[in-house]
Amino acid sequence: MFPVVLHLEVYFESSGRHQDDDLSSVRQQILTHLNDNFSCLQLGQQISSFDNPSLRETIDYILVSGYSGPQVDSKIFYLSAVNLDINLITLHDHTPKAFQEPTGIPSDDTLCDPIVTQSETSADDTPSPLRITSLPHRTLHGLYESLIFDPTVREPALPNKLLAFTTHLLHFSSTGLNPNIIHLNRVILLHGPPGTGKTSLCRALAQKLSIRLSTTFPTSTLLELHTSSLFSKFFGESVTHITNAFQTIFSLASDPSHLVLVLIDEIESIAGSRERALQTQEVGEVVRVTNALLVMLDRMRYTPNVLLLCTSNLADSMDGAFLDRVDLVEKVPLPGQGARYDILRSCFGEMVRCGLVNGAQGDLLEGSPVPEDGMLMSLSELRLSDETADESPSRRLWTLSDKCKGVSGRMLRRLPFMGLALNAAGRSWSMKTALDCLEMAMDNMKEEETKQAEP
Repeated sequence: MFPVVLHLEVYFESSGRHQDDDLSSVRQQILTHLNDNFSCLQLGQQISSFDNPSLRETIDYILVSGYSGPQVDSKIFYLSAVNLDINLITLHDHTPKAFQEPTGIPSDDTLCDPIVTQSETSADDTPSPLRITSLPHRTLHGLYESLIFDPTVREPALPNKLLAFTTHLLHFSSTGLNPNIIHLNRVILLHGPPGTGKTSLCRALAQKLSIRLSTTFPTSTLLELHTSSLFSKFFGESVTHITNAFQTIFSLASDPSHLVLVLIDEIESIAGSRERALQTQEVGEVVRVTNALLVMLDRMRYTPNVLLLCTSNLADSMDGAFLDRVDLVEKVPLPGQGARYDILRSCFGEMVRCGLVNGAQGDLLEGSPVPEDGMLMSLSELRLSDETADESPSRRLWTLSDKCKGVSGRMLRRLPFMGLALNAAGRSWSMKTALDCLEMAMDNMKEEETKQAEP
């Protein structure tokens, strides 16, 4: 049996931690506090009260963020039965700057800023293909926890699966494995319909990796490459743009202790099938751009501190040689009913938190269970509840989640607002009114889809 590792994220106050702190001493103080005050910890638990004055003055809170090891049903772990992975975190919190065109490789000074931008325009007035963010960053904080995907019986939800795989992938690469013997390209491809959360998942994954691997890589950078800005109307310049972008990546990765996480959205734009291009006589830049990308990926194989995260809505249109270089291909499907319920529930929970919608207690049927926080029941609570309480808010939301089959996660997160904005007056509403408006928004959406489908 593999040992279970429980991952703890220790968030420091913005001015609470200094570079010269003895990190091993801090970890020992945290470990002592946990052993003295807790016998077990629960996933998602936050600890913000500390007896130790030093911890109380410098730490904002500790988050029990996840675990590694065999998949288990319980969310509670006894400290005596697990190994603790304590990650010390200070979030970058500088305001992101406007997106502009890079003119060359960033200097060492620019790497200190969380968002690096360079000159305003290029020769042909195209927007910048690059955006560089120091990790972990405050704008990405909590993104991983907000992701909702359907778990399966045999394996964990997609974010946890990807986090485990990429953590091992980077660990293997950092040990000095000969890339000519074991081919690890460190390329991940997520594909699926629009609006399923592929880009958000990649950003969240980058943030988590910068935390989980902070002992191996004390500093990390997320570089986002926008493929729509790589193409130029001038012959041959698209290849130059790709080459320059990867030169920036290799420059950032010149320090082996610095982790570079690269996100390329719509990778099919620069990894299109050369065979299909030849058949349609649309060779042009397609073949040259794809060839340039493949050359850069082969070079990247010898840079063990770089991980490439790619997304695509059109996986079938990509070049076979590119796909052969991908270490893991995962389809990100449209959310199932369980995920749809949890997404909608999280939207109503946020509106309750902000005072826009009243809690669910007043709408519950007599004798039906009331969640402790007054919110809609979690999916596990719903499955244990009285199935005859069809008119309870939680049961009704479950029914509504069945009606929006085929709707993307992006649209689901808009529907509760759309329903209230288009169908309700006032500034705050009961849960019943909010659900009524959600149903109206769903009906309107279906009507529009039917009209668009008509010849």
